[in-house]
Parts: sequence; C-alpha cells; structure tokens
Amino acid sequence: MKLLTYRSDKNEYLGVLLDGKIVDAASALAFCAAEAGGAGPLGFSPYPGISAVDVLANENARRSLEKAVRFAAENASRLDRRALFDLSQAKLAPPIAMPKRIFCLALNYPAHANEAKSVTPEKPYLFLKPFTSLIGHGDNIIKPAATDSLTYEAELAVIIAKKGKHIKPEEAMEYVGGYTAFNDVSMRDLPRTNLERNRIDWVRGKVFDTSAPMGPWIVTKDEISDPMNLKVRLKLNGELKQDGNTGEMVFNIAETIASISETITLEPGDVIATGTPAGASTFLSNGDVLEVEIESIGKLINSIVDEKI
Repeated sequence: MKLLTYRSDKNEYLGVLLDGKIVDAASALAFCAAEAGGAGPLGFSPYPGISAVDVLANENARRSLEKAVRFAAENASRLDRRALFDLSQAKLAPPIAMPKRIFCLALNYPAHANEAKSVTPEKPYLFLKPFTSLIGHGDNIIKPAATDSLTYEAELAVIIAKKGKHIKPEEAMEYVGGYTAFNDVSMRDLPRTNLERNRIDWVRGKVFDTSAPMGPWIVTKDEISDPMNLKVRLKLNGELKQDGNTGEMVFNIAETIASISETITLEPGDVIATGTPAGASTFLSNGDVLEVEIESIGKLINSIVDEKI
C-alpha cells in the first residue's frame, strides 16, 4: 500500500494511492462503516483524522484500510468527488508531517565516503534533522543566500512502526513500517568551521529550512521484498548524477536500527535516512530540478529557488 499525505482547504489528509488515483483514507473507512450499518457519512471527511503513523503502527488498522480503500474504489460512483480523485490534482505534503526524529546516516556508501575524502565509519555515523527541515514532493528547496555550494543526496528512508530499544539485528526488520525517498540537501561551504579544518558544523550545513525533501509517499514494507537491493538514482535537470544500489551500504538497515537502539528508544514515526551513493558533487542553482528515484517506490521531485531576503 502507498500511503501519502495531501493538502486541501489548508489541512492535511491521509490518502492511499491506488491505480493512479488518491482515495481519502477517512472517507473510505467511513464509507465502509456506513455500508456495514455503522455511523458515518458516505463520502468526504472534512477533518484530518487518521495519519500514516497510525496505520503503520497497527497491523489491523493497515489491513482494514487496505480493504476499505479497495471497496470504496469499486464503488467510486457513490463517493464524493473529493474522496476519490486523480493524483495529478493533488498537492502532496511530506508523508509524515512531524516525525519525532529524522536520523540521517553519513558516509554509509564507500564510494561517497571516497569522494568526500573521508573513510567509512566503524559504526553508523548519525546526525539529526528537525521536522522543520521537511518538505514534500513538488515543494521548492529554498537555496540559502549564505551558500554558493548547495548539493543533493538521494537516499532510501526507513519509517519505524514499532517502539523498541536494544533491538537485535535479526529482529530489526520487524520494527520497519515502510519506505520512502529522501533528499539530504546540504551546504558544502558552511560545514567546515574555523576551529579545525576537518571539524564539521553539521547543524548549519545540514538542518536548514527545506533541507529534507521526503516522499512522495510511503510504501508499506509488505510491498518491498528486499530493501537491500533497490536502485537509488538522482537526476539533475534530467541528467543522471547518482546511480547506486542499497546493497552498497556499509551498514544495512537491520544493523543501523540495532545500532541506534543501543542507546535510543525508537518510536513509531521515526525516520532513518540511510545515506547516499556517489555522485553528490554538483552545486545547485536557482531553477534546477532534482529527481530522486528509488526503485519500487517512485520519484521525489523538487526545484531550487533562491532565498529572498
């Protein structure tokens, strides 16, 4: 199932992508409840209601929503036009609006570590991005006036669905709810401080506004048989710049989850961006268009716009 969040009437709603159309999740559930004799309107639900995290964290809720969405789609003629509509008509938001944490892995692909003139770490090397950095598919990346060296990093992101600590690697995938595409947008000229040439200022260089495009949707883990064998690509203005595979990671998803949970309790809705392959070396300019494509998930597209002060 493909879970997405779309914007309408200044609110955000959970939707499910089915055959190129968006089915409003709350409407589908209400429709089924009404058909079964329960309370609820037959159509559009005018409130945000259920979220993607709610669905990922509860297997019964996921199964119920899957059935409701298909039933609603089969009875499309009886639905409000706002309960079932073409994807092209939607304005997408990040699939999770306010993740509790966005964990990001640095130097998790050997080829990228090499181009960064660094070495691969002995354990997963983490930094955090705040939810204020998030933007969705189609939103603009605002290039800060403070930088001339803005770059991209195409990544597979993992969405945690179950609370856990001290998770064993062999059990780690049980804590995954789904996957999405992520772009770790970075300023390359600000990270190095005047204290030491090789000391990195991760905050200014990595967590600025609009530096975390994510989406366009979450694909639930049951639809991806092997997340460690997915193509990870990025195109800049149509030109292929990154072309890797998740199998190249230094630390795989299970190892990363286990490592983080040694000291941090993972929570439903946490996001783990798993690092980027080689090719993150071209500086971006106003008007550039970035396409992050993750096999079996889809394309995350964003444009660069200069900051206006």
